[in-house]
Amino acid sequence: MTTCVIVLGMHRSGTSLLAGSLHDAGVYMGHTLNTGFQFNPKGLWEAPAVLYMHENLLEQNGGNWRDPPEPPLEWGKLHLSVRDLFIESREGHPLWGFKDPRTLFALEGWLEVLDDVRLIGIFRHPASVAASLANRNGIDIDSALALWRRYNERLLHARRAFGATLVEYTDTAADMERRLAAALRRVAPDALERVPFFDPALYRNPADDDGLPHSVQSLLDALRSEAE
Repeated sequence: MTTCVIVLGMHRSGTSLLAGSLHDAGVYMGHTLNTGFQFNPKGLWEAPAVLYMHENLLEQNGGNWRDPPEPPLEWGKLHLSVRDLFIESREGHPLWGFKDPRTLFALEGWLEVLDDVRLIGIFRHPASVAASLANRNGIDIDSALALWRRYNERLLHARRAFGATLVEYTDTAADMERRLAAALRRVAPDALERVPFFDPALYRNPADDDGLPHSVQSLLDALRSEAE
């Protein structure tokens, strides 16, 4: 029996921070895209097999990461094979995990075959995510906010339906470190009191709530009420 930790959250929301911190806490993440670059100085921490399988899964269901299809998704034989081989490759590792923001739309396909799963998710202020997506991908602010809502509706569902642990990427760097450490201890009890992977120098403060669409603000409030 092995335990799988699945990192959940939207793009540009701190999922790489969670995945890297889990690695430092002793969770086996395997081969990942952990080379730093402009937008992720410490790497993405995504397993390529999962990333590319998920993107193809979204495409086969009529979408992509910018326009994800509504679950439940139809998994083809190739997707199931990649999933099952990926899980099989983790045999011998009592505590392992993976991260890819697209997992929010494919989660049920993993849960149906994993016996022992711990879910941990992170969300970030929608205005900060929208600004980051505009800078990195050229997505206009209104479209980015709508995309934030799509992903984070799925994150709230994972919390309420499957008991995912939630942490908000917010407030001061010291508070962020405290929240992150508390959330990690729930899914990886042997995690260190201090979170070595977390670098306050890379912390970016969120925007305020003024001017958010009502539907986005309501979802943000709901996530905050469920977070650690």
